[in-house]
Amino acid sequence: RITKLMDPAEATGEYIGVTLIEGEAAEELADALKTTFERDPDLYYEDGYQELVNRGFKVDVEPIGDVKWVEIDNHEDLAKGRKIACQY
Repeated sequence: RITKLMDPAEATGEYIGVTLIEGEAAEELADALKTTFERDPDLYYEDGYQELVNRGFKVDVEPIGDVKWVEIDNHEDLAKGRKIACQY
């Protein structure tokens, strides 16, 4: 299940916003995202990925290892992101 509403203790992992989309899935993904947006514009693009899974597509995950990262939603997150980026 792909959702932002899942208890982290039950999750396999957390999506960090990096996706490899195979060419043969692009058109179907675009349609799933469009369908999701038309259903409710306030949903997240992860909901579009879940729509794709509901249509029978398989989504794989890949561990990133011990890599520091931050989701940037506000200025505080941006400051954290800049500190992390400077380490590389």
